[in-house]
Amino acid sequence: LEINVPRGARLEIETLAASIVIEGVDGDVRVETSAGDVTYSGAARRIEADSASGDIEVNTTAEGADIDVEGLAGDALVQFVVADVSITTVTGAARAIGGRLIAGDFESVSGILYFEGVIGAGAEIRLENFNGDIQLLLPLDTSASFDISAYSSSIETEFGYQGRAVEPYSPQ
Repeated sequence: LEINVPRGARLEIETLAASIVIEGVDGDVRVETSAGDVTYSGAARRIEADSASGDIEVNTTAEGADIDVEGLAGDALVQFVVADVSITTVTGAARAIGGRLIAGDFESVSGILYFEGVIGAGAEIRLENFNGDIQLLLPLDTSASFDISAYSSSIETEFGYQGRAVEPYSPQ
């Protein structure tokens, strides 16, 4: 199906076994599919995208966007200018690449969590991964406080700190 909507229209799409491609819609967007990919590009300020077994790619140029992505078996990629980003996956990689992160919530069971961008002043970011890597690429002038623990992996930084076990079988 190819559907055209007026500028500023709110868009809500649900499919069972189809991929969804949305281009140029700048009203609120909510999409959900059980077995298909989701691709969005435009200037929406509120985007919700869910897929059980497909990849999700969101690219918004809206400043101050609120983006919520959930996937089970597929990868998720969110590209943004200034946003509050939430990405949850089970086995897929969760990647956020952007300008300035206002707030962030990133979760996975076994996929890689990856963030590349600037952490905004006063932003709170939560990254939780049970059995996968977490990678942060931040500018050299980043000023932030980090509280990091790992249960089944090691902690390595380029700040000269190596994680250490506090007690046997405890998180680092």
